Amino acid sequence: MRFAVLVIIIGAFAACASSSGGSSARGTAKRGESCNVDNDCAADEAVCTSGVGGAKVCTGPLTGDCFMTECSSDPSSIANACAGVACLTFPSNQQGKAGICSVACDGDATCGPRGVCTSTNIGKFCLTPCSSDADCHNGYVCVVADSSGRKVCLVNPR
Repeated sequence: MRFAVLVIIIGAFAACASSSGGSSARGTAKRGESCNVDNDCAADEAVCTSGVGGAKVCTGPLTGDCFMTECSSDPSSIANACAGVACLTFPSNQQGKAGICSVACDGDATCGPRGVCTSTNIGKFCLTPCSSDADCHNGYVCVVADSSGRKVCLVNPR
């Protein structure tokens, strides 16, 4: 099942969990700050990804909860809700959700330890894997989202 989504990308970032601290093996770059590799980012489970204009920036911690956080096309919604740099906005759907926080990816490693890279009609984005609706929360449901057959927490179209 393919979903029509729109990606809203912003230059400010918020974490799903606290982005302070980090292990000694991590760098010092905070969410939204410039980086070259994942270990430049201070937060555990953060990645260095392309942000606005292609500049590489650190995300917040990419936990499974991050990819089940609702957002809308309003930039302040994304800044306050999303650890990654994108809000995938949805057309009308059974769950009445405006969108879901995500981050662009080129493979599962980009998505942190609890996300999977999933193809959409506009590119690849990280989402939370699931086996059933019980694995999803915040009103999202477990659906087959792309030709790989993997299930992710998302919405059902109307």
